[in-house]
Amino acid sequence: MTKEKLIFEGGFYSDLPLLKENVLSPEDLFVKIETPMDFSCFWNGNVITMSVVEILLMNLEFLESFKTKEKNKGVIKFSLIEFYNDTVICLDFLSKKFPSKFKRDIDYQNYIKFIFDDDVDYIDETEVQELISKGYRTIDLKAINFGFERNEKEIKRLIKLGANPMINSWDLSEKTYKDSELYSELTTTIAYDELDVLYNYNSRTLKKISNQFGAYYLIQSLYNVASSYAIFKHLVKFKIDS
Repeated sequence: MTKEKLIFEGGFYSDLPLLKENVLSPEDLFVKIETPMDFSCFWNGNVITMSVVEILLMNLEFLESFKTKEKNKGVIKFSLIEFYNDTVICLDFLSKKFPSKFKRDIDYQNYIKFIFDDDVDYIDETEVQELISKGYRTIDLKAINFGFERNEKEIKRLIKLGANPMINSWDLSEKTYKDSELYSELTTTIAYDELDVLYNYNSRTLKKISNQFGAYYLIQSLYNVASSYAIFKHLVKFKIDS
């Protein structure tokens, strides 16, 4: 197995010994993930470059809800709380080893093509102008688009400025949060991919990725869930604060 694959596995499985053994220089913080032929056109190439820190942060985002209690015990074969703690330890190790290069942050929108295969806004400019004429606010529509794009920084900023990301662009009078299109998109994605991630985590004890493109599919499911949780937590806070 190549060093780069070992580093990838060290990140995906939050395996500190693997990271200590293989991440020896700042260059080792980055891995290249091969894209299957059917997806390469979306990424403008055959590989995606991602940092091992970003992979660990996606683990952390997903595992956040397991800090105090175990869920899906019938699916997983080890402690997710322990996995969460291992992830924190791995991040701490890398931050101390490479203090000038370590960036405890992930821009989820950079990898949105794991979910959507184009660059078009969910609500395009023509639709925005039409909705504004019907009484919608620009700030709310922008917040929805940022949510779909998994742009956590911008949706958080707009909510602080007074945006409501929980409206429905098809019915301004609809006040049921759970029926809002962004809420539905996030919860559907989480429900669809969460079990996949948990099943994928089970191979943590084997330390083995099944095939050439295994890394792509592992990261795709993890990204889908982690990026959705990253936006979802701001909707939950918005609902509580409203």
